[in-house]
Formats: sequence, C-alpha cells, structure tokens
Amino acid sequence: LINIIFATLFMGTKVPTIKQAWKLAGPQLAYGQILAWGNWTVATLFTIILLRPAFDVNELFGSLFPVGFEGGHGTAAGLKQSYINLDFPQGADLAVTSATIGILIGILLGTVVVNIGQHMGWTYSSWLANKDDEDGD
Repeated sequence: LINIIFATLFMGTKVPTIKQAWKLAGPQLAYGQILAWGNWTVATLFTIILLRPAFDVNELFGSLFPVGFEGGHGTAAGLKQSYINLDFPQGADLAVTSATIGILIGILLGTVVVNIGQHMGWTYSSWLANKDDEDGD
C-alpha cells in the first residue's frame, strides 16, 4: 500500500533523465552508503578489537548497533529467529533495545542540534529571518 502512495507523488511531473536523477540523488546515495557501511564497520571492529577480548561477547554483538539504529524496531524484531538460529537468543532483545535507544538519541540529540543551529543562524529559516532583518534596516 505504501508503494502506491509514494508512486503517486510523481504523477504529472516530468521524469528526469538518468543523468539528471544521478546528479540530484547521487550525493545522497553516496552519503547514505558511507553512513550505513560505516556503522557496520565501526560496530564490527569495535566488537572484534575491544568487546570480544575484554568481555567475551558473542561475535554477533557487533550487528546490534546497525540493526537497531539503521533498521529500527521492525528489522530488530524480524531478525529474532536469525539470532536464535545463530545461537545468540539475547540478540533479539538487545537489537530492539538498540532501536529504542536510537530513537531516543535521535529525538533528544536532534532537537538539541536543531535548536543550536537555529540559534547560531545555520538553518535556512534563520538565514531568511536574518536576511529580512538586514533588508528592513
């Protein structure tokens, strides 16, 4: 159902060429891939280098951060049987916990960052407000 809703967003608009679409979407695609692969790489290396030797955690522990933060609650719940099959039954609950922490951090830290950005004039709306103030003087 959601595919139908999103598919109708572009009704009546000209479909861009592949070159135009790549120019518009390419940077966002690259940024998303860097973040996604970075999450997996950092979490896995952190687990291998520090957590496994120090705390003898399961090797799948490294997947909890990206599964929870990137995938969210649905992905974490969907992977429950996989964690069980791979002898890490605690992984399902830990992944859901990671998703919850991810939402909380996103909301709290995001609110702080947006407010700081607005106050410092880093947002488009604050730039417009400053521009209008300068034009009005």
